Amino acid sequence: RLVLENQETLHNSMTNIEVFSKSLAANSARIDSIMAGVDGLMGEKGDLQAAAKSFRELADNLDKRSAGLIIDGRRTLADISRAVNNFDRNPTRVLFGAGQKDAAPAPAAPAPTPVRSPADARARQR
Repeated sequence: RLVLENQETLHNSMTNIEVFSKSLAANSARIDSIMAGVDGLMGEKGDLQAAAKSFRELADNLDKRSAGLIIDGRRTLADISRAVNNFDRNPTRVLFGAGQKDAAPAPAAPAPTPVRSPADARARQR
């Protein structure tokens, strides 16, 4: 009785299964190609994960190294700035070298007295 009441539904279901099976058979080459692609991706997934891990490690190492380079660059820039400031304050130090205590320039020599001829001396006496 149950089968008789659902005979049309069962017939439609069997027809759908038959159509689906024929469609699978007709497209088996395409399905095989898709599955091969999926298998290839699964194999490449390991490669992709390894590449991503390697890239992450490279980025971490580059970050650590660049931090050191930045510190060295700042230190060098500070040294250059200090040298320029010292030159601005005392350029003779660069030209003549550092002095003894505070690297101050040597005091200026007294102006030389002019050499006078005997005629000049007689002219002054008059």
